Amino acid sequence: CSIHEMATEGTIQSPGYIVGGYPENIECTWTIQRPTSETRTMALRFNKFDIQSQGDYLKVYNDTSEALHTGDGFTGTTDLTNSFDVRSTNGYIKLVFTTNYVLTDKGFEAEFSLDCQKFAVSPETHFISKSKYKTTFGNIVDFSCDEGYSFVNEGHSNNISIRCQKGGEWNKPRIPNCIVTYCPIPPAVDNGYIVESSGVKVGNNVTYKCNDGFTMNGEPVIKCLQDGNWEDEPKCTASRCVSLSKPIHGTIKILTGDGRDFASVVQYVCDPGYETYGHVTTYCQTGGKWSHVPPSCERIWCPIPRTPNGNWYPRNAQKFEGTITLTCDRGFHINGTNTRVMVLKCESGGHFLPDVTCFSNTGYHLTCPLNKTIYIHSAAGEIFNVSDVVYVTPSDSDLTFTYSPEELLTFDYTSMVEQKKVVVTATYKSETEYQCSFFVETKADACFKESFPVSVPNAAPVTCTSGNISCTVSCNSGYVFFDGNTTKTYDCTGQNMWMPALPPDTCIKYDEPSYIIELQVVYNSYGHFAKDCKAGHEDKIRTNNASLMNEIFNTCNNAFVSAGPVVITKTQTTTTGFDYRTSFTIKLLSTGLSKISDKYTCTLLLENSLDKDDFLDYTGIVQCNYGSTATIVRLTSDYSNKMITSGNQCDNGIKKMTTIDSSQKCIPCPPGTYSGNNDECNVCPDGKFQNNFGQDECLECPSDNPVPSEDKTTCLAVCPAGFIFVDGLPTCMPCPEDRFWVNKTYCQPCPGCGNTAGKNAISDINGCKDTTVHQLTCPLNKTINIHTAAGKVFNVSDVVSVTPSDSKLKLNFSPAESITLDHTAMIEQKKVVVTATGTWGAEDQCSFFVETKAVACFRESFPVSVSNAAPVTCTSSNISCTVTCNSGFVFFDGNQTKIYDCTGQNMWLPALPPDTCISMFGIIVGAVVLVGVAVAVAWLVFRCWRRRKKRNIRFEEYRAVRDHILQNNRSATVIAIECLYFSIYRWNQSRGFNYNTQTTQLYKDIDLKLKSAINYNNQQLYYFNRNILAPHISQDQIISSKQRKQSRTQNTISFKSVFNGIHPRRPISRLWIHRMVILARNLRNLQ
Repeated sequence: CSIHEMATEGTIQSPGYIVGGYPENIECTWTIQRPTSETRTMALRFNKFDIQSQGDYLKVYNDTSEALHTGDGFTGTTDLTNSFDVRSTNGYIKLVFTTNYVLTDKGFEAEFSLDCQKFAVSPETHFISKSKYKTTFGNIVDFSCDEGYSFVNEGHSNNISIRCQKGGEWNKPRIPNCIVTYCPIPPAVDNGYIVESSGVKVGNNVTYKCNDGFTMNGEPVIKCLQDGNWEDEPKCTASRCVSLSKPIHGTIKILTGDGRDFASVVQYVCDPGYETYGHVTTYCQTGGKWSHVPPSCERIWCPIPRTPNGNWYPRNAQKFEGTITLTCDRGFHINGTNTRVMVLKCESGGHFLPDVTCFSNTGYHLTCPLNKTIYIHSAAGEIFNVSDVVYVTPSDSDLTFTYSPEELLTFDYTSMVEQKKVVVTATYKSETEYQCSFFVETKADACFKESFPVSVPNAAPVTCTSGNISCTVSCNSGYVFFDGNTTKTYDCTGQNMWMPALPPDTCIKYDEPSYIIELQVVYNSYGHFAKDCKAGHEDKIRTNNASLMNEIFNTCNNAFVSAGPVVITKTQTTTTGFDYRTSFTIKLLSTGLSKISDKYTCTLLLENSLDKDDFLDYTGIVQCNYGSTATIVRLTSDYSNKMITSGNQCDNGIKKMTTIDSSQKCIPCPPGTYSGNNDECNVCPDGKFQNNFGQDECLECPSDNPVPSEDKTTCLAVCPAGFIFVDGLPTCMPCPEDRFWVNKTYCQPCPGCGNTAGKNAISDINGCKDTTVHQLTCPLNKTINIHTAAGKVFNVSDVVSVTPSDSKLKLNFSPAESITLDHTAMIEQKKVVVTATGTWGAEDQCSFFVETKAVACFRESFPVSVSNAAPVTCTSSNISCTVTCNSGFVFFDGNQTKIYDCTGQNMWLPALPPDTCISMFGIIVGAVVLVGVAVAVAWLVFRCWRRRKKRNIRFEEYRAVRDHILQNNRSATVIAIECLYFSIYRWNQSRGFNYNTQTTQLYKDIDLKLKSAINYNNQQLYYFNRNILAPHISQDQIISSKQRKQSRTQNTISFKSVFNGIHPRRPISRLWIHRMVILARNLRNLQ
């Protein structure tokens, strides 16, 4: 049991370890040495140590003779598996294991190995070892890098761990070492460009900007990350345009895109018989705006034809679908008929059809077709013989035919869609002429390459396919189209219609953008107003331009940065008090991509230099106004010293910046436009034009040609107001009837049904009037049946009509166009007024009433609760609702319960709203109605239920009054009894009842009603009592029985005081009522 081994690594196990226990009474020795070629430290580590603690020992030696144990050796009471390492710098380890005769155990297991190779790292690399011996086998070492550094060979990781394996080898092929992390070239952004960059190291930034009209999605600044990648770059997307509506009498056709996204092209197509006024196509621009305002589709005009021997009525041109009447002279008839009169209609082709003429009743009949369409099948075209389609009856060899423009017409791809008028004249023996005419139009059946130009300026030769023809134009190097593309493809739709439209666009020369820095520097002239010395200061700046430019160059070109040549392109000074604020526009001439970081650094250096007194300073005295001088100094403490802007710009702001091949280029603004802010090209304003590329302003049109063309590239001469040029002729012609002058160049039809009342040469739209009479018709009335409590919505426009119909009429509805009618509006009549307003303000109006009727009963119509009553209870079928008054309250008829029944049409009996429950202690107001045989007269007689301290007036007292009246007048009916305000107010007041302000005002209101009623009754009684000796009510005198009031109280017509009236005592009240009964009987007898 003695082992001697020379190895770099291995495992030692006690005898019998595998089977679970070692034998007794043994002594084993293991001697381990490293190979002679090795110099590394050897280590041994126990995985398991489980031996008997009585008599079994393990002795451990390293470096030949040094014992690591004490006494007889390690035994079972010692834990060698935790933090016990045997290390030998000489590469020698010895183990001696002895056991006794009695007890045994599992044993032990140990591993040994050489250490891994030592390592060295850069200062930017840091590590942490799990063990104090960093190279010992089994140890783990964690490596990390400083900010801006990474383990490039390990995929730009910033944290890596390595482990020393058994046998003395690291588990990684190399020791991690941190080096500087660089990101690649910043990614390009479509429709955007880089304006600033601080470099490509970790933490450096790149700033993007989108082309004009594009919106940035994402952050404009991205950072170089620790992993060597850039943050996600932003996206530049164009804004979407609003959806276009179809024009009236037209439609829209999407040619490219989805009809809203950037570069979508939409074509307006008018219905047959209508023509477009405005731009036929429009495209979605980068700013989310359409390039042109929508056109209108207006009826085409048919001119009055020239017809010998005939007259037309009316004599002015008509719009599409309009009619005129041709009446031939006596002795003439309309060709093909036996009549002299025919109505012709303005058709969609712009001509009155049928095309007829007037012929002599004894002459010849010359017949032309209505029109003729020639289809072109090849680029060579077709030859059309006019005589093939013209006939004369009867035939006669003495007839001579002439054709205008000629008998044989050649139509090819150059005359597509063109209409040509053909006139045929038949002459009989040089005397009588017969004439007819028709129109010939051409349409393509195919696409013709010949329609496309052979060459385009500044472009390679045009290439076209042979099948469905598609032609491609590629600009030469250094040239692009205005949209930034170098290639544009034109496709034929199959009828020789090309998209985009011909002619092809021009290739424009582009330039590289310049890096522009604009600084604002503040100077001061103490004691002199800056405005007086501004000219001298600016002259000094110009004089010292070379030295100032050299100072800027030295700042941006040194041992650390090389931005390249610089030039001051512009200086501008403003003054405030004693201060001068001078802006320097500095251009960095270098265009290399490698200079991006240096240019940005140059910007920072110049901005930092603004705090230096000698930066951009000049020495000397400047001249001021009035012969004085001043000394100018830099003012570094002023906050106005600042960087205004920096980044790539187009020279002088007269060119548009766009992306070409992933880089920014400058394209000059095309003719008809000028450069604006933010690299925009703006259309020249009205009255101005521009016929050159790359201009920063538009020119005024000369006085002899004052109106710019539609594309603003030239100026045109104009006619007087209301007159235009026709077909290029130098003569000015008036705008025809029903049209008005627009933009000094063309005549536009009056909108809607407007006309010019037979006048021509109308100078503006104000000369158009709408003479159409619109008749607005409303129903007599309208009944709406309500089936549910929710009701229904009634749309007024459904029952109102207008003749003739007109989409431009504006209808106004009062109270509203949609009216909601529900159970709350039963039997209610609502007046509806409808007003129609024409284009020029003419109005027509009609009205009707709407009423609602219920076809069912609605529980919702009944109140949820009634004052001084228990909760309302209702049945669910034939609705019946019951109201029960609370204790101490009754209805006016004395009952405590009242039932309300619905008849089936939401009509309730008794009628709603339900009666009020009134207190038996309160005040009731009623009326006595006396009905005679032949006459019915009503008086208001007041009484009260008095408040008493101990008891209340009972109903029996009032029934006695009622019975007394009925006994003396059986035909009378007593409904109720009332008393005067005086009796209420004075009686209660005399018994200590305190009235507050609100209650007093209530009784005063009652008094006003009382006076009015007494006055009315007096007048009525006086009228009937003129021949009766009965006393007048106003003369009735009643003696007061109150002890404190000994005077009489007289009822006068004026009823002046609130203290005048009928006494509340029952006997006196009865006396007064009795008087009224006698008067009523006399009135009855009189009748």
